Amino acid sequence: MSQRLGYRLMGSLAILGIVSGCSIMPKPLTSEDRNARTAGDLKLIAQLEFVPAEPITLNQAIARAVAFNLQRRVKQIEREIEDAELQTKSFEMLPSLDLDAARNATNEELSASDDRITGTASAGITWNILDLGVSYARAKQQADEVLIAREKERKALQDIIREVRTAYWRAAGAERLMGKVQAIARNIKVAMRESRAMEKSGANDVVKSVAYRREIVESVRQALTVQRELREARGALAEHLNIRPGTPFKLATTTLASAMPVLPMSLAEMEKHALENRPELRVEDYNERMSEWQAREALFDMLPGAKVTAGQNYSSDTFNLTPNWISTGFQLGMNIFDLFSGTSKMDEAEKRGELARQQRLAVTLAVMTQTHMAYIQFRNASQQMRLAREVARADRRLSRLVASDTDFVNTDYFEAVRLATRQLQSEADEHQTQVELITAHSDVMHAIGLNVLPDNLRFDNVEELTAAVSKVPARWEVRGRDVTAPAETPLDLLINAMLLGGEEATSPVQQNDGIREARAVEGPDTSQEEATDIPPMELRDLNDIVTASGTPGPEATTAPPRMLTRLPSPIPAAASVVVKMAVSPSIPVKAPSSVPAMPGQVLSAPNPAFVVQLGAFRAQSKAEGLKNRLTSAPDAALYGVDIRIVQRVAR
Repeated sequence: MSQRLGYRLMGSLAILGIVSGCSIMPKPLTSEDRNARTAGDLKLIAQLEFVPAEPITLNQAIARAVAFNLQRRVKQIEREIEDAELQTKSFEMLPSLDLDAARNATNEELSASDDRITGTASAGITWNILDLGVSYARAKQQADEVLIAREKERKALQDIIREVRTAYWRAAGAERLMGKVQAIARNIKVAMRESRAMEKSGANDVVKSVAYRREIVESVRQALTVQRELREARGALAEHLNIRPGTPFKLATTTLASAMPVLPMSLAEMEKHALENRPELRVEDYNERMSEWQAREALFDMLPGAKVTAGQNYSSDTFNLTPNWISTGFQLGMNIFDLFSGTSKMDEAEKRGELARQQRLAVTLAVMTQTHMAYIQFRNASQQMRLAREVARADRRLSRLVASDTDFVNTDYFEAVRLATRQLQSEADEHQTQVELITAHSDVMHAIGLNVLPDNLRFDNVEELTAAVSKVPARWEVRGRDVTAPAETPLDLLINAMLLGGEEATSPVQQNDGIREARAVEGPDTSQEEATDIPPMELRDLNDIVTASGTPGPEATTAPPRMLTRLPSPIPAAASVVVKMAVSPSIPVKAPSSVPAMPGQVLSAPNPAFVVQLGAFRAQSKAEGLKNRLTSAPDAALYGVDIRIVQRVAR
């Protein structure tokens, strides 16, 4: 009877196993399942949405994008998975501890020396020394996988910050242009209407009227094209900040000029920084190190395995002499075929190492190229911004002159509107070049692998992220000495003189890689008292170039301006020796008409367009050294540059 029951039980278990193995069928998601998934996802996204109540600063935008960006969270989860897998592989190096307990029963007496019903238990430890080596090599590889995941997360952060920074300033430029377009829109409409009316009445020439309207429309069209391109970045910025499309928000920026960046690092230093810090290169370093551990793992697999065991055992069998005993053992084994497969694995690991090295070299070349291209683009953007700024400055000057002349506005209203629209176009170009410069600066920071955030920072606190973001990039946006500028030739000095000597140059000017911001004069200038020696062909001491226009005040007799069309007399003795450059009139450059002639011209050149003071020294040798370096330039004579040393006379 019991035997029949046992057969039935075994048959039932067999049938149950077969049925369970064949009962799984594909089951596609229903529309209700997809609707539930959609509703749940939208609910989660709504919880992450940002509704700004006040203007957003750049640092806040970057912090929010880093904290709530979903792609960044994906990289973070991938890194956490690698961390968890590392913990798992670390446990594989430990010996195995086995605990067993069993109760056995038979329906018949099978042996005269065994009980029909017995209970057993054991606790043993097993340690395979070969598995320890293999597990250690795999754990080291997994540790490198964790570091690779961190570098990928860091690269994702750099991508997010670059995209947010670019989109932010593009959106800021669009906001400013919108206000300017609205400011002159009414005047443009009136001028267009009056022009058509005068054309119909015969008061104006038809060709001139049509050409006039076309010029105005073309200027407005180009300005609106720039504005549309910049406004497209507003949607990209809203996406990064998890702002629902269509939600109004403002940016906390008053002028793009306050964000004009510099590069406080030479090109060679940027290249070195990029090769040390780019995530892609670090990933290849870890891949090469992983291949070394893969070769060691293959070597460990070729060795014979040594297993050590020890355990405590218990049995309730009454026929045993003792119910408890300790067992120990040592086992040595080897698979002969592992010798053949191991050599293949080692060859594979060496090939992987060589592949990682070649990939690193390829990435190194790509990083160097990207760094150089980013540097060149930044320099080009800087030059374009300078030119666009001068054009916009001239148009603003013309508009102010016209606006201040009431008779002109009343007699030629159309010309005044034309100048206003041209000013709008030039300011649109200026905004676009400023944004392109900031974008190029972001590309430089990305190309060199700049770490914007520390590694141990939490990403769930926006305030802490904002504070951290504001610290690191600050030194890259300080308007100070720019060591990236190449050696300036006399032609470069002439261009600077042309730009600095304009009618609007009424205050000290600070030059950063072609970016100049006016600073208010605060009392007499005494910074020239002890000037440092200037490297060959580099005039980068920002306190050594200052413009002066208009009638000189009392400070002209106490501290000399450093760039004048005429120099005052007598010369104050702030320093004993000065070096000055006169630009020959062979270059078609005119001195500002608003600068009156000053008595006592010191440096005599035939009708000099500009006299630029290059440096002030107490030592005669330093002044002569600077003069010799400048006059020995190959194009010094070509451009008619006269550089002389002037001895100051103490009063």
